[in-house]
Amino acid sequence: MGLTIVETLDEVFEFKRWLSEQPFVAIDTETTGQNVFAPDFHIRLAQVGSTDAAWVFDFRRWYGVIEEVFACFENSIVMHNSKFDVHAFNTEGINVPWRKIDDTMIALRIAEPTQRAGLKPASDRHLGQGSSGAQADLHHAFRVNKWDWDTVPLDFPTYL
Repeated sequence: MGLTIVETLDEVFEFKRWLSEQPFVAIDTETTGQNVFAPDFHIRLAQVGSTDAAWVFDFRRWYGVIEEVFACFENSIVMHNSKFDVHAFNTEGINVPWRKIDDTMIALRIAEPTQRAGLKPASDRHLGQGSSGAQADLHHAFRVNKWDWDTVPLDFPTYL
């Protein structure tokens, strides 16, 4: 199915139809930084995906859609480092029911205790080198354009 950057209500309706058919989804955030307690911290993007589809939401614009996912989706929600993402959602006022969360970082720490459990190193090991390469490209763009996590354009392809 690919990547959909949600911009219209029709895309929201298509997302909700797609969501209703999923046995599980993965959810991730892109935020203004690592400190959820910083006064200017907020979620910029929320991504919901499966093995063959990804839906990217401008969080400020589509807050209610993301809130509804946590309230209504009854199946498993996969996160990597759920401690951070759940805290981020809680900071934004969204209740994330822990009973629905499966955390791949915790699973990796158990299955591969001597390996790095971060998302990019784990993805490189299990899916190929694309993750860390894209991360390096993004950090290069940060340096060249003097961006950070709060100022990178939401539609910058490498960020997406």
